Amino acid sequence: MAIPTPNPTRRSASLILAGMFAFLGLFAGLCTIFAGVVTIAEGWREHVQAAWPQTTARIEKCTVAPYKYGRSHRNTVWRIDCRVSYVLGAEEVATKIRSRTAPLGADASPLDDWVADHPPQSSVVLRYDPSNHRNALPAAGMPYTGPRSPGNLRLLLIFAVGCVVLLALARLLGKRHAAVPAA
Repeated sequence: MAIPTPNPTRRSASLILAGMFAFLGLFAGLCTIFAGVVTIAEGWREHVQAAWPQTTARIEKCTVAPYKYGRSHRNTVWRIDCRVSYVLGAEEVATKIRSRTAPLGADASPLDDWVADHPPQSSVVLRYDPSNHRNALPAAGMPYTGPRSPGNLRLLLIFAVGCVVLLALARLLGKRHAAVPAA
């Protein structure tokens, strides 16, 4: 019975694959740390904003406005822009509120529908920053508003699981490489 001889090409390919998995695992680990910091910061900001007082504002004008981005500004997404005013004590505050942008290629009809349902002189409930009354955001109901924390937590979980899986694969391939005798 012949003794199988180790294949050096297969052995080095296994080592290269283990190295790639290790690199990608470490990169996913860095992404996990970054996503964790962003999740904590966004979560804290949302926690603070949830405690802001609510008021009813009068809509002066709402539009679905294009927002261009990218180096050449060729990519266009849509968002709601509203001018609103509200009264706090003796002060009348005029400010703007807006939604986040709809994803590229998404149907803009929910934005159009919301604007159609909120003509000038209608009202909208919003939260305002007690330390800067011009800083306001919609309390609820406007499309593409609301907390980002659930999405941030999903992304954090994806990166964390990816990191663990990739590093486990790198370790497994590294052990397999160490177990194969050299030629």
